[in-house]
Amino acid sequence: MKKSKIFKGIILSAIVCIASISCHKDKEEIKVPVTGVKLNKHEISLNVGSKEALLPVIMPANATNKKVSWKSADAKIAKVDAAGFVTGVAEGKTIIIVTTANNGKTDSCKITITGKPVSITGVSVKPETAKVETGKTVQINATLAPADATNKKVTWKSDKESVATVDASGLVKGIAAGKANITVTTEDGGKTAACEVTVE
Repeated sequence: MKKSKIFKGIILSAIVCIASISCHKDKEEIKVPVTGVKLNKHEISLNVGSKEALLPVIMPANATNKKVSWKSADAKIAKVDAAGFVTGVAEGKTIIIVTTANNGKTDSCKITITGKPVSITGVSVKPETAKVETGKTVQINATLAPADATNKKVTWKSDKESVATVDASGLVKGIAAGKANITVTTEDGGKTAACEVTVE
């Protein structure tokens, strides 16, 4: 009787051991190691205080562990955060390095930092007044000051879209008879200018 129990115990232990090995093997097969990493950019020029994101592409695409770490060769020139955002600190050149947590694969981007950004001091539009027929379009152009401003992004808006609409380039379309103010706003500094549009 004792021998039978011992024998059954041995068999049970063997089954558990085999199942454990099989399960461990499955986990190993599921785990896909990293074979490389590539940044979306390998050279960037920034102004002091400006930011830009670097995006790492992990290879293969189905790699199990896609975690990476970032490092600047000279944080006094440019710094980088845990998300890959690079910020210009001072004029000069340095390198940003990305390293994969799995297998330690690396890639790098050359960074050139130039002087401080040039801020916008004002914006104007031409024409300042315009007429357009229903269903037709008229172009309004924005002029930024100074001309060498770093951030030249602007947004356009109509105060009466039932009368006239405007797209991202300043192209106005007449919708119905009436008047509407088309305003341009700079992303840097929030400077504005407006054109009064009469729809006939």
